[in-house]
Amino acid sequence: MTMTPKALLLVCAAAFGLSACDRGERVTIHEADRDSPGALRVVRTLECPTEQGVLLRKAAAADGRSCRYAGPRGAEVELRLIPLEGETTTGVLDRLKTEVRGLAGVTAPAPPPPGAPEDPGRTVIRLPGVQIEASGDANADGDADSAHVRMGAGGATVRVDASGGRAEVETTSPRQGVRSTFIITQDVDGGTASGWALAAYETRGPTGGPLVAAVIRSREPDADAVIDAAKALVTANVGR
Repeated sequence: MTMTPKALLLVCAAAFGLSACDRGERVTIHEADRDSPGALRVVRTLECPTEQGVLLRKAAAADGRSCRYAGPRGAEVELRLIPLEGETTTGVLDRLKTEVRGLAGVTAPAPPPPGAPEDPGRTVIRLPGVQIEASGDANADGDADSAHVRMGAGGATVRVDASGGRAEVETTSPRQGVRSTFIITQDVDGGTASGWALAAYETRGPTGGPLVAAVIRSREPDADAVIDAAKALVTANVGR
C-alpha cells in the first residue's frame, strides 16, 4: 500500500486490521529479500549521474563528496559520501535522524506504546519506497489517532510510530554492512514548522565506512518516485 500521512497514521489498522490494533495483536511475518545482496563497496568519490528517475542533478561538489538533485513539485535530494573518521556508524545514523527530524520541523520521535498482549498472526507491510516482508516478531498497538508497530526478523527491525498527523518509519537490515531507511511523513494542511510533508534518509555502506546517504525532502507526502530514485542513487554507488 502507498502510505499517505493519513494512511500512515492508521498503519496499524491497515496492516493488521482494526480489531487486531484494538487487541494489541502480535503478528508473525516473514522476510523475503527483494534482491540478492552483495558486499557493499568502499566508495572514494560519488558517482552523480545527470538524471536518475524523476531526479535531475543541479550541483556536484568538486571533491566528489556530495551532489544535489531536484525532483517534481519542489522535492530535493542530497547525495553524500560520509567517511566515519573515528565516528561510529550508529553516531552517523543518529546524526542523520536528527537532521531529518529537523527538516520535518519536529524534535522528538513519537512515544513508544505500552506493553501489549501477544497473539500469533501474519502480515505484509508496504511503505513509501520500501516493501517489507519479514519474519519474526511484531507488536502492534494503536487507536483511532495513533499507531505503533514494532517488528523484528532475524536481526532486521521495522519501527512505525504514528500520532498527531505525523508518522515515523525506520528500517534496519541485518545484512552485511549498514542498510538503514528513516522516513517522516506528516499532514501539512494546518501548516508545519518546515513545510516539508516528507523528510527521509536512505543510507548504505560497509561497516567500516564510508557510508553513502541520500537525504530527501518533499512538499508532497506521496513521494514514492523520489524515494525510489534516491535509493537508486545510493545503490548505484555502494551496491545493493
